[in-house]
Amino acid sequence: MRKILSFAGLMMVLSSAHGADPKWIRMPSADFEIYSSAGEGDTRRVLQYFERVHSFFDQGAGGPSQKREPVRVIVFGSPKEYEQYRFNTIAVAYYTHIAARDYIVLGSVNDNVFPIAVHEYVHLVTQNVGLKLPPWLSEGMAEVYSTLRTTGEKVIVGTPILARMQALSREKWVPLSIILAADHDSAYYNEKSKAGSLYNEGWALAHMLELSPSYSPSFRQFLGELQKGTSSQKALEGVYGKPLEAIEKDLQMYLNGNSFIAKIFTVKLQSGERVAPESASMFDVKLALFDLANRPGREAEARDRLKELIGENQKRPEPHVALAYIAARDGQRADAVKAFEEALTLGSRDPQMLWDYGRMVGESNPPQAMLALRTLLADQPDRVEARLVLAQIQMNGKLAKEAIETLGPVKKVTPKDAPRFFQILAFANLEIGNAQAARAHVQRWIENSQEADEKTEAERVLHYLDAKEADAARPKISSAAPPPPPRPRDDTDDVSHPKLTHAEAPPSAPPQSMPVTPAMPSISGTLVALDCQGSRLKFVLQTERGRVSFILEDPTKMQIFGLPEGTIDMSCGPQKPAAVRIEYDPPSVRSPGVMGIARALHFEAEADKR
Repeated sequence: MRKILSFAGLMMVLSSAHGADPKWIRMPSADFEIYSSAGEGDTRRVLQYFERVHSFFDQGAGGPSQKREPVRVIVFGSPKEYEQYRFNTIAVAYYTHIAARDYIVLGSVNDNVFPIAVHEYVHLVTQNVGLKLPPWLSEGMAEVYSTLRTTGEKVIVGTPILARMQALSREKWVPLSIILAADHDSAYYNEKSKAGSLYNEGWALAHMLELSPSYSPSFRQFLGELQKGTSSQKALEGVYGKPLEAIEKDLQMYLNGNSFIAKIFTVKLQSGERVAPESASMFDVKLALFDLANRPGREAEARDRLKELIGENQKRPEPHVALAYIAARDGQRADAVKAFEEALTLGSRDPQMLWDYGRMVGESNPPQAMLALRTLLADQPDRVEARLVLAQIQMNGKLAKEAIETLGPVKKVTPKDAPRFFQILAFANLEIGNAQAARAHVQRWIENSQEADEKTEAERVLHYLDAKEADAARPKISSAAPPPPPRPRDDTDDVSHPKLTHAEAPPSAPPQSMPVTPAMPSISGTLVALDCQGSRLKFVLQTERGRVSFILEDPTKMQIFGLPEGTIDMSCGPQKPAAVRIEYDPPSVRSPGVMGIARALHFEAEADKR
């Protein structure tokens, strides 16, 4: 029995050793984080290669890109390990963006893999610098730079790609007008039988535009036109001063001539510090591999795997983040919120999670939303959109001072964000009683408003500020003012002498969640009479439309602006002509000559009469 047990034990050890999980190492740098099962030598080669590529784009291709989390590079040591994470059956390397992280995945380490990896890295670079490129140029530029090789402080870019040259020589040429017009839904981008033409001709045209002596000096100007939304054909013809037919002819001559050659750039490349490899945390490796394997249609399997990871380490927030997104995709909002909250409690600093969670619970749980957005801004203080959302939530909670502090660091806003930015600041300053600052922000709000309704709302707030300022400048009512007429013995109101009092300021309200009440219809004219005949008092105005009347329902609730005194005593009958503007509601019952029910009366200086 002992021999059997010993033999069985030996077989278990051998089996375990033979089928042992690969050894994973980690090599981090400022711009890349490599997880690799390919061994130290190959892993270091990959890191140095990507550091040099990054250095080239950072220095030689238009300056540094927007700083992001380090790109995570996964390097597999064997085809068998790579198989279940392969993007498709032919991909030996690929780029993907998962869970707010950029991934480059290499199925092996060899010279054939690096061009594909660089092709994908170029897509990442153009995305990070905010370039919006049509498919032909996006793929064409990526192919041009996929040939990038470094030697010393020189970088060689644009070596002709033999397979593409051969395809262009034997396949039917597709007119450039068709290639340039192809979008992401086009057959020339999606169908295998046609996509080759877009990739081949796009590569050739991008090569000529970027690297040829006659076209490259104006290439940046061409890119600038594309960013404005100009079509490819119009941008080419405008920048280069030629019809597309002439450019197409130049391209074919370029392909068949002797000028289709690589270009050498002299750039002082950085290959990164020589970092020492470290044993990778298997928990982190499992998380990274989970990201690569987590694809639509495998949600149940993904949940089980995440629950296993939570069981392995209950202090890590990442599995909870992933569970939240799976729940959100399935429409299980409550489960998503619960998982996001748990991730935040565990200290997650995932910027995408903080942004999504903060917006998700902005109304249902403002304290959690504010915590998430403050955490995000601590790491990414320049996120203007996050500051706007946080300030909005603070205003909804009557935290005007905090909203002003949140928006304080913002020095520049886009035309799209400007109206909302100045709107929030206007209401926040109104809330704390800083009328001067509120007025300045309302003016900027009006200047930047693109929509008519938005401008009307801003102008309404400005009118309110004008009235409030006039109110503050008005002398207080003297105690020597003539007393009101004696009241009748039965204490009923004397409707022949209604007393109108200036309006108190309407309460300020935070924008969007509690918008300013839309302006009521109004009309300007000359107040000529107070009609006391009949059962209801009426203001009578002489306007451009003729003489019109407005019902005065309750003098004590009537708002009045621009009075030289705090109150005005009006007698029935003709009035001293005064320029006024009346805001009104439509009448509940139509009567001849009655336009509506008066809600506010604005006395206006004669010069301001409209």
